[in-house]
Amino acid sequence: MENTFYDNEDSDIALEIRTLVHPGQHREFEDPIHGVLHALSSLSIGENGEVNEGPKLKEYYNFPDTLVEEESTTSTRGGSEEFDDVIVVSGKDDGFTTEYAVRGLKKHELPVIGTYVDKRVVPGFKYAVRKLGTESYLFKKQTLALQRVGIGYGKRITFESQLKNSNDNYFYSDTFPAGYGFSVVAIADGDAFTVVDDDDDAPVGEGVITQVGLQKEISSHVEEDGSVVKRVAVQFCCDVKYGSNKHGLLPLFHEYTLLLNGVAVMVKRKAGRLAETESIEQLELPLLGSCRLQLTQG
Repeated sequence: MENTFYDNEDSDIALEIRTLVHPGQHREFEDPIHGVLHALSSLSIGENGEVNEGPKLKEYYNFPDTLVEEESTTSTRGGSEEFDDVIVVSGKDDGFTTEYAVRGLKKHELPVIGTYVDKRVVPGFKYAVRKLGTESYLFKKQTLALQRVGIGYGKRITFESQLKNSNDNYFYSDTFPAGYGFSVVAIADGDAFTVVDDDDDAPVGEGVITQVGLQKEISSHVEEDGSVVKRVAVQFCCDVKYGSNKHGLLPLFHEYTLLLNGVAVMVKRKAGRLAETESIEQLELPLLGSCRLQLTQG
């Protein structure tokens, strides 16, 4: 089954839902180009993020080996490079007559350079931070929650720290001349979830995310109560165990490995310190149809 959408005019991601189905589901499957992949048989995910003896994850989604790739400087998706062309940003919104040409920004990254900090970079949300023009990531490639963005010409950007008495997880927006690329992080390996049927809002299974690919912010807005809500296009692989179907009976084979695209909904409450990913929506699961994944918090 296939579903394509655009959340806003700035988004360049067209999402298609494709599912890798457990081999026990005895039926013929359509061509993968049209949304449903052939049943898996004795397939496993290799160390480099590939499916052995069958279709490769990277062929369909270009999954990075990890959320932060270490070696490659470019990757391709649909024949086009991941890097955006040069974009021009201005610090005039903060009262500065500054303008910067940003080079080497990946399509899912937000720019920070000189006096300029992209308005979509919001405290409370988790980010990976890359030095533009390199494959070097700050904070030993950890994804950390942003605590605050300072004021002034060179803004101090501070992230969370495990240390109670000091915090070395900061840098200044003008420290690295080429600038930085911020990648929002909505989901990670090991995140647990409950499968919820969209038709009757009932829990029908559970599972865990095993591999994460591209994550790109596609919209952000502030609710009337002051909560900040971000919607993030995500690509991921997960193991799912179905509980019961609508008739109260377990299917014959109820454990699945799924490869999915969806939209993660992240919410930072006005009184809250950190944003939480509440759900992954716009999913189509085998046997169930339209579902969402309700993520387990804490």
